[in-house]
Amino acid sequence: MRTAFGLDLSGYSTGKSALAKAMVDDDGLVTVAILTGNVFQQEINGGNPLLGHANEEAEYLRGLIEEGPLYIDVPIDLQDLPIPERPQYVWQLTKRPVDQAFGGLPPLADRLGACVARMQNLWRLLQANGYGDPLGHRIFETYPAGSLKCANETHEKYKGRAQCNEQDQWQAGREGNDRDDTMAQLLNRLQWTGEADGFSLTHDEFDAALCALTGVCERLEGPALTQMINERLGNDYPVPAGYVLLKGISQNVRVYVRTWQELER
Repeated sequence: MRTAFGLDLSGYSTGKSALAKAMVDDDGLVTVAILTGNVFQQEINGGNPLLGHANEEAEYLRGLIEEGPLYIDVPIDLQDLPIPERPQYVWQLTKRPVDQAFGGLPPLADRLGACVARMQNLWRLLQANGYGDPLGHRIFETYPAGSLKCANETHEKYKGRAQCNEQDQWQAGREGNDRDDTMAQLLNRLQWTGEADGFSLTHDEFDAALCALTGVCERLEGPALTQMINERLGNDYPVPAGYVLLKGISQNVRVYVRTWQELER
């Protein structure tokens, strides 16, 4: 049995982080458990004390990576941001080369900055007390939309919610919502299935599932990833530490929901 975890990390104020565990058994059957009720889903506002909660998160992360590698949808190695050395293009002031190559958001922009700040603090705490740096060994950065793009799958405007019926067909979670329709079409094309009639999957959970699958499926990494980035940008750029993508998106994945306490860890 191969296992890995995936985390779609939001800012503290939203409570929309999603955590998943991917498993591949000896027969090649792929399943993903969406783990609800985890520590990352707590809504914390700016006036709350940080240290106790952040330490709880860091300890939880250490527990996860002792069981399996963790793939996170958030920039971790910021390379030379926010002060790049001798930038040649405007995008270099706000993006890493990998973000420009795969259409990722600027790591320090308003839509992503809170997530990055949260992860930077957790990364610091993970390295405290002699634990060492897990980036590139037990913790990795990935980008679900980039994986979808590399696999020639729908990678834009899928940020919706879909629902699976008793015929294992996905439908838009909200009638007339274009993003819900796009997500349902994508899941049907991939032939993913939910555990029961009426099973619902949000885009945050889907991204967390893709993150987790990155740890148990064939990856695009190392020289092959560097070559792809440089072909897209026409220059020689390094890849951020611990950055990987999926080479292809697994089909026939069975998805279900459990509280993180219910899953043996």
